Amino acid sequence: MQTDDFIPDMVTLVSKIKVFNKIEGEVLVGYPSGTYTKQDFLIEEQTLLNKFV
Repeated sequence: MQTDDFIPDMVTLVSKIKVFNKIEGEVLVGYPSGTYTKQDFLIEEQTLLNKFV
C-alpha cells in the first residue's frame, strides 16, 4: 500500500515487517528531501517505528 502523495526521493526511515521471521513488507516514513535531511530525524523516531512494526 502506498499513499497518493508519496514522493520517491523522500528522506526516509524504514522498518521491515516480519511474519514468522520472514520479511513480508516494509514501512517507510519520510519528509521531502528538498527540505529535510536524514539528520532531521530523531533517534527515537526509528526506535518507535521499529516497535510499531
